[in-house]
Amino acid sequence: MESTHLGLSVIIPAFNEESRIENTLICWKRYLEKSFPDFYEVMVMMDACSDQTVQLVLNLSTDWKQLVPIISPVRLGKGGALIEAFKHSRGDTLFFTDADGALDPSELKKFIALRKSCDFVTGSRYFKNSNFSHSLPVRRIFFSRVFNLITKSLFPEMKGIRDTQCGAKALSKKLVSAVITELFIKDFVFDINLILASLHHGFSIEEISIEYHHSDDESKITKNLSSISLAMFLSLLKLRIYHSRFRKIAFAESICSSK
Repeated sequence: MESTHLGLSVIIPAFNEESRIENTLICWKRYLEKSFPDFYEVMVMMDACSDQTVQLVLNLSTDWKQLVPIISPVRLGKGGALIEAFKHSRGDTLFFTDADGALDPSELKKFIALRKSCDFVTGSRYFKNSNFSHSLPVRRIFFSRVFNLITKSLFPEMKGIRDTQCGAKALSKKLVSAVITELFIKDFVFDINLILASLHHGFSIEEISIEYHHSDDESKITKNLSSISLAMFLSLLKLRIYHSRFRKIAFAESICSSK
C-alpha cells in the first residue's frame, strides 16, 4: 500500500492567476523533480477563481502526480486559502510561496536546510545579503513602511522580525498543528497572525536572505490598495484585541461556537 507520508508540501495560493500560474508551476516542477523526486507534493489552493486558473492547473495535474489541485467555490482570501491548505497537507515541512513566481524555486534549499533545526523559517527581503529587486510604485512602498511601523508598535514582540509580509515561509507540521486553531485572519495580515501564534507557543523564528524579483505588473494589491489597506488595518486591530485581556469579551461568540 502506498504511504501517504511525505517530506515536503509546497503550497501556492492562487486567485485568478491565469497569466502566471502555468509558468510558475512548470518552474517548480523542473526544480522539485530534480531535487525532491517522489518526496513532495505541490498544493495549489485555488480561491474561487473566475478565470482559467483552475483549468490550467487541472491540465498540468494529469501528467504530474505530485500536483494536488484544491478548489474552493467561495472566496477565502489569502489567509483563508492557506489555512485550508494546511488542513490537507501531508508533509513534515510545509512551505508556502506566492503564485507570481517572484521567488526562484532554487531558493527552497535554504529554507529546507535551516528547517532541519528550526520550526519556522521565513524569507526576508530586507535581510543582510538579500537581493530584492522590484518595481513597486511609491505609494505601495510608503504603505508597506507605515504598515510595518504600526505592526511593531502594536506587537513589540515582533520588533526583531524585519519582514513580516514576505510570501515565502517554511513551517514544521508540529508547529502548524499547535497553532492552527488560532489562525483566523483571512486577508494579508495572516502572516502576522501566524507569526504571533508561533511566538506565543514558544516557537523560535529564523529569517534568511533570499533572491526575490518582484514585478508590480497586474498586482492585485496595487490596483486595490485603498480597500486592502483599510481591511489590513482593521485586521491588525482585531489581532491586537485577540492578544489582549479583552479577548474573552470580544471573541466570546466565536469561542462558544468553536466548542
